[in-house]
Amino acid sequence: QMTGSELNQDFTWYFMPLDLPLLKSYDKNFDEILPLGWSFIGGMNRYFFMPMYNLIASWGITAGWVIFLMTIIVKLILSPIMYKQHKLSAMMKVIRPEIDEANAKLKDADPMKKQQATMEIYRKVQQYSLMAHAALGCRGISRSDFRYDDTKTETGELILLEVNTQPGMTGTSLVPELAKHAGHSFEELVTWMVNDASLNR
Repeated sequence: QMTGSELNQDFTWYFMPLDLPLLKSYDKNFDEILPLGWSFIGGMNRYFFMPMYNLIASWGITAGWVIFLMTIIVKLILSPIMYKQHKLSAMMKVIRPEIDEANAKLKDADPMKKQQATMEIYRKVQQYSLMAHAALGCRGISRSDFRYDDTKTETGELILLEVNTQPGMTGTSLVPELAKHAGHSFEELVTWMVNDASLNR
């Protein structure tokens, strides 16, 4: 309604909880007001997160604790993926010098060829490390040191220099970080290493 140069409009305000069944019961499409997202995200929110929230909330705890527990549950579900990603990240740190040398040599090459060279180095480092660990009768945790020699062949050659015990056992070292992402505390890791070293096998 226009009055002079002003627009006057009557509104009806509804204040209600974010409860989908309750919103649907009003038969006014209130449930469609909630921005649950589009496509896959909307389906996850509507059929996974909202039911989970309602289930945990039915235990009679506050919304803050409900969200806290949901966060833990989601992290536990995603932990295998997160562990693999962190393990790959840790391995990439170890072989970064070799990858940098390969990138420098193939700087003008096709990106696909550079990617293939990087993955081949990564695969060989894993393979050679396990072979050296087994061949030398190592137990527990070991670290294999490699040198990437790009003068031997077109794609370069990995040369195993030595196998050492894994250095660095602080809370932020690579092995404790990997153990942490696998669900093991620093104390559990050290206990396993001691017990493994004491086994008569």
